[in-house]
Amino acid sequence: MEKPAENRFSPTSDRHRRVALGISEGELASEAGISVARLHEYEARSADEYDIELHLRINQVLDRFEKRQKGRNDFWVI
Repeated sequence: MEKPAENRFSPTSDRHRRVALGISEGELASEAGISVARLHEYEARSADEYDIELHLRINQVLDRFEKRQKGRNDFWVI
């Protein structure tokens, strides 16, 4: 049985993106201006319990983190 595709606009998808970027709950919550408890509650929701305003805020922050990481140079000049 094939696993269904994940809804990229779901709270679970946002959590997976945060984890893949290596961002802690505290960092994301702080940047998004919400509490860690609210972020944890949001990430635990199912896709049908969707909060578009919070999703957009979180994704703006995740986009900023992603841009920072892409701009970071992990090579050292000796």
